[in-house]
Amino acid sequence: MPRIQRSIAQATALSPTPTPEAYGAAEARGLQQLGGAIQQAADVGRQINDGYQRQKVYALATDAEDELRRYSEELAQEPDFERREQLFMERFQDVRDRYSEQFLGPHKQQFSTLIAQSRNRHGQTVRAQAREDAMSAAEITANRSAEQFASIAATSSNPMDQEIARRQGEQVYRQLAMDFGVGEAQLSETLRKFNRSIDDAIYVERLRNDPVDAYRQLSVPDQGLAMGRTELERQKMLTTAVNTIDQDIVRRDSLERAKTAQAERERKLAADNAQRSFVAEANSPDGLSLEMVQQFEDVLDPSSYREWTQWVHDTGGRMKPGRTNPAVYQPLRDRAMAGEDVTADVYAAERDGHLTGGDRNALLAVGQNTRFGPADEYLESALKVGDLADNAVLRARNARAKLYFDQWKMENPNASLGEAIERAELEVRRAIVFDPGRIPVAQTPPMFAVQGADGSLDAAATRVELTRRFQQTEITRAELERELDLVDRFEQAQRADAERKRMRAAGGEP
Repeated sequence: MPRIQRSIAQATALSPTPTPEAYGAAEARGLQQLGGAIQQAADVGRQINDGYQRQKVYALATDAEDELRRYSEELAQEPDFERREQLFMERFQDVRDRYSEQFLGPHKQQFSTLIAQSRNRHGQTVRAQAREDAMSAAEITANRSAEQFASIAATSSNPMDQEIARRQGEQVYRQLAMDFGVGEAQLSETLRKFNRSIDDAIYVERLRNDPVDAYRQLSVPDQGLAMGRTELERQKMLTTAVNTIDQDIVRRDSLERAKTAQAERERKLAADNAQRSFVAEANSPDGLSLEMVQQFEDVLDPSSYREWTQWVHDTGGRMKPGRTNPAVYQPLRDRAMAGEDVTADVYAAERDGHLTGGDRNALLAVGQNTRFGPADEYLESALKVGDLADNAVLRARNARAKLYFDQWKMENPNASLGEAIERAELEVRRAIVFDPGRIPVAQTPPMFAVQGADGSLDAAATRVELTRRFQQTEITRAELERELDLVDRFEQAQRADAERKRMRAAGGEP
């Protein structure tokens, strides 16, 4: 048998001829295999779709949380603190409904769970911020009320009224603690600071009205104004009292001298006006009468009175037209420029015909320009210690005070000597009530400021003093608001300065 035939026979033996029954079984097995493949493909599709939906859930949950976060930040500007949480919940419901519409079944539930977690996080932030802002607003109101009670306690001379005001102020803070659940320790510290502010204000008030009595009440530890003070605080307060007594003595002496000088200047002004009238009468047809001179005897100095009465007796009270004699005019002008009072000699020269009326007025004007002399002397004397000290800040501070006073004189050329002295005292107070090591030189301090125990601005006591002055109509409401703003700025400057010093001490700032 040929080889090819043998191969065909072997293949035929190995592969029997199929029957109809055998063909049907094979088809069934193929269909089963195809169905399994289709099911497997469907499962893979569902897995892919489920993964996509999960990614979409997380992506939209992130977007929703960002929207809630931004809205929670915007709610910080809502003035109605109690309504903030309600507004946040309304926005949450809107965001949840908008985003969850894109999901069905378990994916919708998964999204709801995630956004609920975002609601809890940002809702707590909104609630905490609203509570903090509400408490801050309540604290501001409480502080204002407490400051009013502190002012009453500080300015009252009745110990019972002081104690009542103190207890009313304490009740304000106790109510605040009850409303916001403030702990006992924090409340105790707040009450301690409040009572200390009243004690400081009483001390400042006593120091202002009677520094000698304040010194006596500080001389014994734990008694009077020294009650509850450490020994270091008591010594600092004693030093301040001594300095205040010294300043008060200097001020009273300066005021007395200024009043005397003012009275003398007013007398001289009246005498000058009288002598101008004498000149006018002497140039009239009737002449100057002796009776008119005698009417002004109380304002004329004795020598001028004698000269005028003698002149009327010798000349009949009629003045001859005169021409200015340079040999008389120039020495008089030199003496006037040097600050000497040449009024009597000027009128004598005019009576003798050596000066015209215009030159007489020019010479008198030279002397009138020195009428602010006592105020300048007071300013120089009060700031002398600072000028002598080897401290650039003190010297700059004093120079600024003098500059301000010079500017005021230029702006108020017709002011009286009394007004000039008051302005000089104001500039001195502004200059000496601050510790130059703590307050920036470039800033203008409050007008009615007081020192704390450490020499810095005592903001609480200053506010009490400003309130007292406003209640007694010593300052207007506009002045009160302006000064309170300055106090706030200086208080911020002190805190910033203290923080810089702390950082330098810790090596955090060069």
